[in-house]
Amino acid sequence: MNKISKIDFWFLLIGVFFILVIMLIGSIFFGENGIALTLGAASVFLALLGLVYSVFSSKSLVKSQSKILENLSTRDISPFPENILEIIELMELCKEKNYLLNIYTDVPGYGIFSQNIYWHRYYDKITELGAIPVHWYYYSEKQLKTQRELQFAPWKNTKEEELKPYIDRFKKRVYRDKQCHNSCNLLDSEKCRNPMAKDKECYVFYHDLQYSYESVIECVAKLQNITNNIIRQLQIAGVITKIFRLDYELPFFAWIALNKETKQPVEGIISYNVYKEGMVEKGFRTNNSQLLKIFYDIIQANVSTQLRDQKLRESETDETSAV
Repeated sequence: MNKISKIDFWFLLIGVFFILVIMLIGSIFFGENGIALTLGAASVFLALLGLVYSVFSSKSLVKSQSKILENLSTRDISPFPENILEIIELMELCKEKNYLLNIYTDVPGYGIFSQNIYWHRYYDKITELGAIPVHWYYYSEKQLKTQRELQFAPWKNTKEEELKPYIDRFKKRVYRDKQCHNSCNLLDSEKCRNPMAKDKECYVFYHDLQYSYESVIECVAKLQNITNNIIRQLQIAGVITKIFRLDYELPFFAWIALNKETKQPVEGIISYNVYKEGMVEKGFRTNNSQLLKIFYDIIQANVSTQLRDQKLRESETDETSAV
């Protein structure tokens, strides 16, 4: 008998006992009429007692359900870009448990256009990993161009007045301080600085972002180029162990923690990206070893094939050049 059913049992037992006692007292002091009066009073009292118990019981039930959800091996997570907060938690776990971390995404600046504040938390957490080996797989320049055109395809034939709300909302997230006209000002509005830009230069192109598909594509391309350089700098600094560029689309995005000794996946986040209007990237988090191993094997097979084919193409190009 679990905790809730035990409480129910004792509550029922006490209630029955209380009614019998009241009926007995009423019959002794007031006769037959006393039984009716005491039963009425007992009913009101039990109703109030039941109300108090139902409130207590519902709170216990909600608490139990929350605990169950937290302990599920596999669960849905918030859609992009809120999923970045879950990714940050996974990075914290890697640091705490000394796990390896493999990242498989389209761009290094994951979320920087959609939610740049989350990107900075993401970036900051990566820099905190220190000696934790990080292998990062993301698209080559050729595939990034394809990805940009695919992602923003719905905006291609959109009128300026329809694009304006989206771009204004983006600019509002970027410009925290209206006095800081030429700076991204992503983190520190008081100092009006951009810690990501090389030599503390400002992102002037944000300020120049126009209400057009072409301007958005140009802005995103520059963002991706800057974040790519940042990731390269992290590799030089030893924060990121290896970087792999991919020429073809990934089947899904993934952040997978691996045991340092066994090299087996222990926990991960899988996210399916959909470049279609009205649809959002959605995924799940799991520490189910069997399920995670399936997804890990799929994506590793994909990137291994891509890297092998790229190496083969490079070798063939070198041989052709030599001839």
